[in-house]
Amino acid sequence: MRYYTVVYNTSDGRISEYVNSHTPYPIEQLPVGHALLQLNKDEKPTPRTHSVDVATLTLLNEPSVEPIIVLLADWQSIKQYRNQFDTAPIEIPEGNFDVANDSIKRMERAQKTFNKLPKKKNGKVQWKRADNSITELNAAQLRKIIDDVEEAQAIRSDILYAKAEEFRTMNPAPTLDFISKLNNWTD
Repeated sequence: MRYYTVVYNTSDGRISEYVNSHTPYPIEQLPVGHALLQLNKDEKPTPRTHSVDVATLTLLNEPSVEPIIVLLADWQSIKQYRNQFDTAPIEIPEGNFDVANDSIKRMERAQKTFNKLPKKKNGKVQWKRADNSITELNAAQLRKIIDDVEEAQAIRSDILYAKAEEFRTMNPAPTLDFISKLNNWTD
């Protein structure tokens, strides 16, 4: 079995290393900000196998073989996912609600001016949840939802910011695929 690996910089695409060996590339040695393409192929060694260009030629001319692509997360990527998850809808007992700043402000404005809302019927307003389902709420229920959402978001933010720092200091760095899943931040 031969492993053909090309290591490249993810910011500019420049190849920093070619590896052609009998063992897979050690992921823990992949520099931050770099990725690799790796093919494993059953092949008898030939003089060409030891050529530096074999990895590139194999990657370009072997459509039937799927390369293994591993992208390690840098600090910018970690912060991007942290911020994305920080404003993602949040589940509370009353349902799933948006927590972006404009959503919270809209809820607070509605609660403060509840008695003046023109679409209120029987002392309740219809409120759309993050999953597009509708719930009917009175002023007290709306206030409780705002408080519950803000508390849940504060707890989640605390977890996300601590986890981001943990990811930043991991060696080797976590993969982009790993940090792209919310459950890996909250476990």
